Amino acid sequence: SLLLSIQAVKMKIAVNTRLLLKDRLEGIGWFSYESLKRIVKKHPEHIFYFIFDRKHDDQFVFADNVVPVEIIPPARHPYLWYLYFEFSIPRVLKKLNPDLFLSTDGWISLRTDVPQVDVIHDLNFEHYKDFLKPQHQRYYTRFFPKFAKKAVRLATVSEFSKQDIHQLYGIEEDKIDVVYNGSNAVYQPLGENEQQVVRRQITDGKSYFLFVSAIHKRKNLANILRAFDAYKEQTKSDTKFVVVGARAGMQGDIDEVFRDEDEIMIYADFKNYGPISKYLEEHEFEIKSFKFERIPLTMRELSEEEQEDVNGLLERLESDDDVVNVFHNMA
Repeated sequence: SLLLSIQAVKMKIAVNTRLLLKDRLEGIGWFSYESLKRIVKKHPEHIFYFIFDRKHDDQFVFADNVVPVEIIPPARHPYLWYLYFEFSIPRVLKKLNPDLFLSTDGWISLRTDVPQVDVIHDLNFEHYKDFLKPQHQRYYTRFFPKFAKKAVRLATVSEFSKQDIHQLYGIEEDKIDVVYNGSNAVYQPLGENEQQVVRRQITDGKSYFLFVSAIHKRKNLANILRAFDAYKEQTKSDTKFVVVGARAGMQGDIDEVFRDEDEIMIYADFKNYGPISKYLEEHEFEIKSFKFERIPLTMRELSEEEQEDVNGLLERLESDDDVVNVFHNMA
């Protein structure tokens, strides 16, 4: 797991914890969970500000030296990634005045002078251009090289990824640390009798390989299955291959899908509302609400005097019963 070498002096450390989501931890979320749980308990002398992009769950407040901080917007779309990391994060860092900002999911801010440590897990998006939606692909390839150069130190999860970052982004090797994924205590060896019971339940008593992940092209499952086919052909084994995971988002008209508590939130182009609505109704999903939202492509920074004038105007507009929504691009 990620165990930082932290100096003895009491420090304030801000941490990007937007992927610590109750009942919805996946790869990087579990990495964050296991690493941060160990770090904060190992260093009770330091204060850790866990920054969430929505209401947090108390199970992620691992110790008394963890202070949860909730900011907006929920960063689950390229436009919102930009707003969150380039405006919301610098604003909260200015308020907290930490000694360090740690991000375990690859995203940091280009608009803060706070020293930042960034964990970039891999650069699959640089090698396989069709694994992500075009909008996401453009964001990754534009910003991640900048993140790598901005960070005071980088961490990654394998020697291969370290060399990849070094060669593709020109980052010095001595600036990149290789850290490892923490293992959850739930993973314990089963006794022989328990193994037989599980095999009977899952594969009719056969031995099996287990793949656990979100099911997505970038997880390389297609090539793994081809390798398994070759293994079966060569060995004539009756071993099975078990896949455990959820499909990572819907395709087609939908730009972004993510779960929020007991609901599914869908972001899409307004012109696709009809097809999406029809699909959801045909599959008996209850549509609780929908709204039209304008997301700014550029942001405008104002002086304090200008902000005061504009805020006054916004307050008057928002208090008007005839005004439904107010959209602006003020930072």
